[in-house]
Amino acid sequence: MNIDFHPLAVGDLLDAQKYYGEINPALSKDFRQQLDLIVDSLFASPFHYHPLSSRSRFRRANMKRFPFNLIYEIVDADSLIRIVVVRHNKRHPSYGLNRKWSST
Repeated sequence: MNIDFHPLAVGDLLDAQKYYGEINPALSKDFRQQLDLIVDSLFASPFHYHPLSSRSRFRRANMKRFPFNLIYEIVDADSLIRIVVVRHNKRHPSYGLNRKWSST
C-alpha cells in the first residue's frame, strides 16, 4: 500500500513542525512521531477513522497530543491512501478539502 501526501499537506506538516520547533525542538520531534503513528495505523486499518460525514469521501484522524488532524481519502483500500490536509483544529472544517491532485 502507498500513502501519498498532497504537496500542500506536506507544507501544512512542515509549517506545524517549524512552529513547534521554534517553541522547543523536542515538541517538533513529538509532533512528527504522532503523525507517523497515525500514518502507520492507516497502513494497518485504513477504515479505522470515521468519515467526515455520511456523504464524504474523506476521513479524519485526530492527533492525540496536538490540536491537528489528518484528512485523508481511501482511493483503493489495497493500494492507495491520499492525505489531503494536515489541519489545525481551529481551521474552518472545509479547509483543504478542495485540493486537487495532479494527474501525473
